[in-house]
Amino acid sequence: MKPRQPTFSPAIDGTALPVAVGHRIAHHMRRRDLTLEALAARTGLDAATLNRIVQGDWQPTVDLLWKIANALGVRPGSLVAYGYMPEFALSRAGLESRLVSQDGGYVSRALSPYRCRTPFEFYGAELAAGAEQLFDAHPPGTFETLTVHSGTVEIAIGREPPRHLHAGDWVQFQADVPHGFRTVGNEPASLYLVITYQASGSA
Repeated sequence: MKPRQPTFSPAIDGTALPVAVGHRIAHHMRRRDLTLEALAARTGLDAATLNRIVQGDWQPTVDLLWKIANALGVRPGSLVAYGYMPEFALSRAGLESRLVSQDGGYVSRALSPYRCRTPFEFYGAELAAGAEQLFDAHPPGTFETLTVHSGTVEIAIGREPPRHLHAGDWVQFQADVPHGFRTVGNEPASLYLVITYQASGSA
């Protein structure tokens, strides 16, 4: 029997990301019979901004993407991460889907293909010196594991006192409360983030 060749699953090219994200948001809106106005009410964004995102005219920041994903009841990875084939998936360095915060101080990239039946997503992130990234509460049952590869960060989770993490440190926490992190000192930080959802997470 001739061996089956592996199927490559490319990442979304950076220039095509806004269009791909817009198409995926529109897909989830159709599945839920949501209008732009209804999604705007759920996210707190204005319909004109959402229309630009859905049309692929503007790439949402990481902050807005989380708001939209939460409003649609889906994982952010379903909007930005590349697809996969069961046998094999490959992404070349520099071709990952990247999301940037509004001030440009936080850059996140998907490091795993999106699989709706796999209850986790893997991201790498760079946090500039002096930068801070805040997140709204994620869906109930969501956990995050944050590992610091380089630099020092301060993490704040809900009403817990802030904690400092240095290179090699990691923390796992329940992420269904507001949380965020910022760099400490004059150096940027490099992070790895695993987001784990309830096993029945949305496709």
